[in-house]
Amino acid sequence: IGWNKIKIFHKKHKILNNIPDSSYFYFVHSFFCTPKENNNIIATVNYGIEVSAIVGNNNIIGTQFHPEKSGDLGISIYKNFIDMVN
Repeated sequence: IGWNKIKIFHKKHKILNNIPDSSYFYFVHSFFCTPKENNNIIATVNYGIEVSAIVGNNNIIGTQFHPEKSGDLGISIYKNFIDMVN
């Protein structure tokens, strides 16, 4: 729980436009998901093990962190999502 940096797994995903690798986001949960398909992992975070930080499939995106608590980069995640669905 707290601030941690992500490792970008799929650099070309639109949700990551203008988001540099090793950017910090605010994580609040102690649980995580492991997608069946590795190609659905967009970014990871290290908490002793690599866990999914952002997952997606087509127009479905999920984040382990809270974008709304993650400052300007979190707002960029929201803007990128809006751009994706427009």
